[in-house]
Amino acid sequence: MHTAVDTVVRTACDAADRLDDLRAHAVHGIVSALARHDSDLAITRSNQLLDGRESVDLARFATDAIALATLRRDDLTSDEHLLVEFVPAASMAPDGSLGGSASIAPMVRPRGGPRTASWHLATRQAVQASLAVAIAAAAGLLLSVEHYTWAALTAFIIFLGTSTRGDIAAKAIYRAIGTLTGMVLAIPIVLATGAHPIVVIGIALLCCAVGYYLMSVSYVYLMLCTSLAVSEMYNIMGQFNSAFAAIRIAEVLVGSIVAVLVATLVVPISTTDAITHARQQLFRSIRELLNTAAGHIHEQRPVDHHEMLRMGKLVEEHTRQLSVVAAPLRVFRRGRSAIDIRVALRKYDEYCIHTRRVVSSLPEHGVGALGECADLRCRLHESLEALSEKLSIEMKPKKAS
Repeated sequence: MHTAVDTVVRTACDAADRLDDLRAHAVHGIVSALARHDSDLAITRSNQLLDGRESVDLARFATDAIALATLRRDDLTSDEHLLVEFVPAASMAPDGSLGGSASIAPMVRPRGGPRTASWHLATRQAVQASLAVAIAAAAGLLLSVEHYTWAALTAFIIFLGTSTRGDIAAKAIYRAIGTLTGMVLAIPIVLATGAHPIVVIGIALLCCAVGYYLMSVSYVYLMLCTSLAVSEMYNIMGQFNSAFAAIRIAEVLVGSIVAVLVATLVVPISTTDAITHARQQLFRSIRELLNTAAGHIHEQRPVDHHEMLRMGKLVEEHTRQLSVVAAPLRVFRRGRSAIDIRVALRKYDEYCIHTRRVVSSLPEHGVGALGECADLRCRLHESLEALSEKLSIEMKPKKAS
């Protein structure tokens, strides 16, 4: 299914650029039918495209569109059965989100002395978070005896769900920007709404809903809406004013700065080191898959598709992990460097797509089905081995730049 989706998307994008209006309209009609889950219409239009004896790309597109539509139409299994049989390719974090840098960080050697190199990830994070909370609370007391807990709470929350220095710094920046923006917007909103309980509670609930809805877009939106909700709650108690807003901004900034400093100086886990490890892990899984495929071709033995699919899903998971670990670089890099990062991540996505093609294109009953094409088998075997060797060269350590 993944391979079919790759072909459908690629051909649909190409159709928008280089196909004539008639054929592009036919592709658009098939994709629209698939998007509406109208399987019968998608199959009918795909068969019409096949009957027209079009190009190889369009024939492959129509064939894969029929495969997708048929899977949708013929799948009569219940949800309960799917849940029993389903084996997730990625593990979930305790809060229900996909694992990010924490899936890579335990395998990365922290920067620092040899005594701390063997510390478990949970131990390192416990030490960092505890130290950051203590320092933030002490610094927050200097600003406000009543609200110093905001600085301590900020430092504590920043360490939740983060592992590397880049992760922590990015979350601290998002939290500071969201809080600053939210408190600035809260002043005119509070003045306009007054302290009517129903209005205040309604706005606070609306902010909570919008904040959590937009959290998948950016953590900034969650913090912005949280600041608005907090401001409305203190407004109903008669404690909100411009001085209150300034104190909250200052406490959050103190907590964010302390968290970043502790993450940078105390048993730090480098984002660059985590990216290097994730990249090597991805190349290692691709090499394993290519070597297995080359072995099947060279020895002409039947292909274990379950094993190949397992390797393919491993490549997909490692590609996702690399993208998540590299996410902080998008915050700190600008200009040409940011473009290079996006190009590199797209390249790794292409690795994943081509890996799926290798898995799906191996003959089910062994490469002996290729008949007497010994020369073709030999060239395929040599090509896969050459690709594997190229990845081995790419895995050698490079400079951080």
